Amino acid sequence: MAYNGSGAFSTIDTPVVTGTTISSTAFNATMADIATGLTDCVTRDGQSPALANLPMGGFKLTGLAAGSAATDSASIKDVQSGASTWAGTAGGTANALTLTPSPAIAAYAAGQRFRFKASASANTGATTVAISGLSAIAVQNSGSACAGGEITASGFYEITLDTTSTAQISPVGLAEIEAYMSAYGNSATATLATTATTATNQSGGTVAATTISASGLISANGGQIKFPATQNPSSDANTLDDYKEGSYVPTGTMSTSGTVTITGSTITYTKIGKRVFVSGFIFFNSVSSPLGDLVLSALPWASYGNSSFGVFSGGGGASGGPIEAYISNSANIALVKAAGGDFALFGPGDLVNNQQIYISGSYIAAN
Repeated sequence: MAYNGSGAFSTIDTPVVTGTTISSTAFNATMADIATGLTDCVTRDGQSPALANLPMGGFKLTGLAAGSAATDSASIKDVQSGASTWAGTAGGTANALTLTPSPAIAAYAAGQRFRFKASASANTGATTVAISGLSAIAVQNSGSACAGGEITASGFYEITLDTTSTAQISPVGLAEIEAYMSAYGNSATATLATTATTATNQSGGTVAATTISASGLISANGGQIKFPATQNPSSDANTLDDYKEGSYVPTGTMSTSGTVTITGSTITYTKIGKRVFVSGFIFFNSVSSPLGDLVLSALPWASYGNSSFGVFSGGGGASGGPIEAYISNSANIALVKAAGGDFALFGPGDLVNNQQIYISGSYIAAN
């Protein structure tokens, strides 16, 4: 054997002695051994192909020409240029695309990806694509058939085959992404973001997003905009940073002594930014030995300074009943009445059994 299995070449031991006749048998065996060794070499002019995998031992193949067939080697230059996945300007029609990448593909396979420039017309409905002369397959938008407007005239796009019969389309250029956002209610705006919080994309997953921007209308096609449970306050006067709705059952206490029993009552609130809208009904079922001022249980947000809004007494009470609800920076609600040309807190003389009070108004929260 000419090679020992590790690349070393050796010949059959030939007994040649100076001054003696060389044996033709030994000489021919040596020549045959050399011929076998040369035959096992890969010739530089390409006469003989490799018969097994060629380990490179940590070295590189250099000086490769650009690949032109699917079975050719790809150089770093080929990969960086994207030549094998660039299909140029799409042919066919706006709703029946044809792509001709080079080299051509022999069959469809999941995971294949191609980029192309659209023709001068936008698609108007269900769309197909035929690649390298193969049969047409459906172009989809996040798993759904195209409805029209997914592809703009002369725009740049990428399709990815998720099966051998469907290809998912994605916009590539900024103008194409903006057109996509316009067509689909800006639900894909978050794909332009770069940092840490999340937003929902067209397929229902989450993508990184910090700011969602648009020059026109931003529509919430799902019908909801959700704010976090804990407010993230903003110092910008033009930024809406909070929205909450809720209700609670109020309780009443006297500042000195006595008891006030409230039943069948609810106070509702809606907070938009710092403005809190409050409405409700309070029924004083029973009052026993009240002393001091009446204080109702707190709203979720303290007032920015002291605020007041309207109250209507549905019956009972002295001095014309309460006329305002007073929200302090502790968020408690106190009732205020007119008294001798001034105002005074609602006290024992103003409370009777079965008294009804309605409140409605708004105030500025501290945050």
